[in-house]
Amino acid sequence: MPGLENLHFHFSESPEPAEPPRSRTAEARPSPIWSGSTEDAARYYLHQLLGKDTRPSLRGVALSADAQLVPGLAKEKAFEIPWPFDKARNPVRRGSGTGKPSGRATSLVRFRQVHGEIPVFGSSAVVELDESRKLISADVNVADLSEVPREPKLSEEDARHALAGFVTVPLEKLGPVRGSLVYVHDRADDRWRLAWLYQKVPASPPPMAAPGNSPGELTGESPRQMPPRFDYLVDAGTGRVLRWYGSAPALREMAPAGCNGRDEDGASCAFLGRRIAAPPCIEMHDELHRLITMDNAMKSYDTHPQPEIAVRCGNANFGQANAAAVSAHINGGKVIAFYRAVLGRSGIDDEQMVLVSVVNNTAHDGYAPEWKQAQWYDNKMWYGQYRDGQGNLKSYARHLDIVAHELTHGVTEYSSGLKYWGQSGALDESFADLFGVTIDNVSRLGNNSTADQWSWQIGSGLGQNGGPLRDLTAPSLTNLSQFVATMDDWGGVHTLSGIHSKAAYDVFTARDAAGKLLLGWMEAIVIYYVSLCRLPPEADFLKARATIADFAKTFFSGLPDGEQQARLTAIENAYQQVGIA
Repeated sequence: MPGLENLHFHFSESPEPAEPPRSRTAEARPSPIWSGSTEDAARYYLHQLLGKDTRPSLRGVALSADAQLVPGLAKEKAFEIPWPFDKARNPVRRGSGTGKPSGRATSLVRFRQVHGEIPVFGSSAVVELDESRKLISADVNVADLSEVPREPKLSEEDARHALAGFVTVPLEKLGPVRGSLVYVHDRADDRWRLAWLYQKVPASPPPMAAPGNSPGELTGESPRQMPPRFDYLVDAGTGRVLRWYGSAPALREMAPAGCNGRDEDGASCAFLGRRIAAPPCIEMHDELHRLITMDNAMKSYDTHPQPEIAVRCGNANFGQANAAAVSAHINGGKVIAFYRAVLGRSGIDDEQMVLVSVVNNTAHDGYAPEWKQAQWYDNKMWYGQYRDGQGNLKSYARHLDIVAHELTHGVTEYSSGLKYWGQSGALDESFADLFGVTIDNVSRLGNNSTADQWSWQIGSGLGQNGGPLRDLTAPSLTNLSQFVATMDDWGGVHTLSGIHSKAAYDVFTARDAAGKLLLGWMEAIVIYYVSLCRLPPEADFLKARATIADFAKTFFSGLPDGEQQARLTAIENAYQQVGIA
């Protein structure tokens, strides 16, 4: 990735750093493996790996004048990856003495680089440990900032004035946004600069003032465009805008209540709500599964005030009148349940975020009721609606694959934070499609289904001439499988996404010489999920391929060499065949 130096370690292919000492003598640090946190262990290994590297960028984050290890890295989050399989799929650590897998879970600790307490935009360091806190893998992407000034020449107020001039809006229209200092790589001259970062600015850059629809998108105006939400990086020395990205939601007496209602397809559905004492009613607020569903009553999604209470009914039968809300409530719950049960993720943010869904939205107040969009936006799911073949108004909440796709954008926002531009934005779209396909098919066909039995289309019937929005088996059919360099479509995110999606499809459906599928769908989706969590924010296709292959080595390390290699070769071939090599 431009401007960043990489250090890569995997236990299967590199000499292992020594374990921390167990003693607590004055000459030796206390052992983080035996007495400290997972973060302590990760820092110890990074200290050893980076300290041996001669490159200034890598040694710089490890140098310490006090007792702190790798002070140039700040922890972002740590989480455990459960292994939903038998021990044959667990990593085998060398030197265990038994030749057997060492545990049933691994831990990931994610850091970002800081320089003088200022974060480095796009940097990352991801460390993977087994249950014994032995090092499995590390991937570090950091910059040499020794020659970059730490003090801005331009004040935050002056930078905001420069930003207002760039987006050609009065300063007051920028709202309450304030900048924070970051280091960012200037691709124009391959130099690092100190910059002011402005996030979720409600103003579009000039070329995006009237964007057209992109191939494979729903056709309504998107919240990524209107109202706009963009992140801007403003040079703290000159005021020049270096880069921009799309940002893409008192107690009352209450009690749980069993509810039912009909969804957008007329099917009877049971779900949980809660009972309200005053006024006496039942609302679509499932506290057990952390779901709230609201109705915007055909108002614009950017109308203020937005809805503040869940859909309510005088009794437990919500009937057909609330079909869009029932579909959103049910399908949103299915996505959250999949992430929890299969991948061990607790909500979109992995910290038990309540999923708020808002149905019946339009692009602008007073517009026709059709709004051909469904979006994860400002930590909420927003659903528009369209006319079906009989002219009936249908909510996009009825399509589980689209619901799962959009909510996966939220998962990406809270894990790797992929920037929505070019290849990193295409990866954002591709992973969303992959999880949309998986969750939809598993919901319909069950856990015992196989990937070759699945439909690999997204938005079947919603594309041109009644076709799908995207087809992962043949992305070129919807113009989504080309390497392009363009300013349109967020740097070609939809045009590029099909390239990675086709590789993922080939991984899911790869077969051995006897024609047997090499990977079960659950194995494959765990590999892609963990890889998504490990990607740096500006990852390109090559970085995605390397990250997926790296975790696959860990994942299949408990298998006999021949079986492991067959799976690794299948992944390699899938990416080579689409030109990611």
